[in-house]
Amino acid sequence: MKISIITVNYNDKTGLERTIKSVIAQKCKAYEYIVVDGASKDGSINVIEKYSKYIDICISESDQGPFDAMNKGIGKASGDYCIFMNSGDSFYDENVIDKFIHSNPKEDVLTGISAEHMENEIREWKPSEESAFCLRWFYRHSLSHQSSFIRTDMMKRLMYDTDFRIVSDWLFFMIAFLKNNATYRPLPFFVSNYMDGGISRDAEKAFKEREQAIEKYYGSRILRDCHSMAYGLNEWDALAKKVDPNSKIGKIIYLLTNFLLKFRK
Repeated sequence: MKISIITVNYNDKTGLERTIKSVIAQKCKAYEYIVVDGASKDGSINVIEKYSKYIDICISESDQGPFDAMNKGIGKASGDYCIFMNSGDSFYDENVIDKFIHSNPKEDVLTGISAEHMENEIREWKPSEESAFCLRWFYRHSLSHQSSFIRTDMMKRLMYDTDFRIVSDWLFFMIAFLKNNATYRPLPFFVSNYMDGGISRDAEKAFKEREQAIEKYYGSRILRDCHSMAYGLNEWDALAKKVDPNSKIGKIIYLLTNFLLKFRK
């Protein structure tokens, strides 16, 4: 088995070096390493050249955003599974690839635990069980692409929708599971260190894009159903969409909203 590890970078030479170091530190070498740089101007190319002997494929050219760059990486991948470890993020430890291969993977998507490095704390993010996956769940949640091993043939077939700059990874998972019935297994070990601060952390913009994506793929009637199922068509909807659903306050609002919906007439 071979894993395709893909790193996308644009003007983040410090994060890029941290990511590269975590990749080449893996004890199990059953992987190919692909780096896609968006024609950075900050010295990232010097970092790539420094570690060039560890990089199997390197692309450095302008692109239309992170998901366009990720699609370029998918196009070059030849492993059985892909995992994206983009600039700044890193493998949790040197044994991740070894643990994954020894987990006897057969499913389309296998997702492990993430250590989310926030400004003042580190949070443990655990993947959901497959039984949770439905349109209502995806309206508010997603999986971590940094901790997900995804079958390469499925990635090449579906790719990322570059119409969306923030939520295309979320959209990929929703389409894979809800429209393509992808198989899945949560992994019981840490896979990645995720550095907070990416564009996906802008909750208001992210939810706006999510709604645009649902309307594009499922239509406005399904989008109205999502509103009703998740919050009810009331003031709680507007409040809930202003916060990060994975934050403490977001989870409280979600639980409280579901409690109140039980009493709707």
